[in-house]
Amino acid sequence: MSFHWLLAAIVAAAIGAAASAWLWLSRRPQDEAVAGLASIAGMRWREFSRFVLDAMRHRGYEVDPEPVALTGTRPAEFVMHRDGRKWLLGCRHGEHAGLEPRTVHALENALLANGAAGAVLVATSGVGQDARRALASLPRLQLLEGQALWRELAPMLPESLRDEAATAASRQAGRGMRLAWLAALVAGVAVGLVAGPDTAPTTPAIEAGAPVAEVPAPAAPAPAPAPTGTPARETEASEPAPAASSPAPVAGMPSPTETAFDRSQVALAVAALPGITDAAWVSDSTLLVHLPGDADEHLPAICGILEGYPSLRASRLQLQPPPDSGQRVRFRQCQMY
Repeated sequence: MSFHWLLAAIVAAAIGAAASAWLWLSRRPQDEAVAGLASIAGMRWREFSRFVLDAMRHRGYEVDPEPVALTGTRPAEFVMHRDGRKWLLGCRHGEHAGLEPRTVHALENALLANGAAGAVLVATSGVGQDARRALASLPRLQLLEGQALWRELAPMLPESLRDEAATAASRQAGRGMRLAWLAALVAGVAVGLVAGPDTAPTTPAIEAGAPVAEVPAPAAPAPAPAPTGTPARETEASEPAPAASSPAPVAGMPSPTETAFDRSQVALAVAALPGITDAAWVSDSTLLVHLPGDADEHLPAICGILEGYPSLRASRLQLQPPPDSGQRVRFRQCQMY
């Protein structure tokens, strides 16, 4: 193997291995936490609070199982005790229950009014920057959210819910790793082409003082004799016939490699839409989309993604409902050929 192609293989392997390690070891746990917390946010309040209280007991708190009326403003929901001191537990539960500065200050007021040593604030959804800044100035308030919350709640949850979150994260990491290795292959080929040797012939160097041998020029080929009875005429050297050129690609049409890459981009973008469970190409012209509910409300967003890829605009959509929903599989097409 030539050196430049060996270098290209090393570059491609290094890029692919580094990207795969990051996706599997760092990004996959984050995606698992996001998927798991989305399932937790959809639970009923009583079921959610039971898991949170179990997690607090594992931390060493003695927890009153029922919410109590406290002096101050919610979200102080529960009272806990540890080492003879009172603690408060506040929860922001729900898919759209974002944490705002007023919630932080309300818990601070409840903490001061009830003489508590500190408080734990649990949030299953987004935490704004203003709320984070407010929490940073209040060391007695502990925020439990994101991956830290998932790590504490996961052992308390049903195994089926944990497996579902892990499967979704592994599937997402697998898609990212396939794209990473494709990009690594392209980068390796580019390095090999750039680092390749010059194809122009090189002239050997001549040592100073060495005699130069004269090479006689080749004799010109004798013209073919003219047929008898035909006057001789000057013959011209025939020019070589031009080599047949390969057909030029059709202008504006992507190559098969580009189309395959576009399909992977469309599948990733559709799978990332809110409410979409998964998306994958089952054939070159059919995109399978797993939906949790009604298909019609997700169709405009899916078609909006396909509009950005001219070669895939007319692809067929197989809208797959949940297995136990009783709904039928629907086929749609955003644009006709």
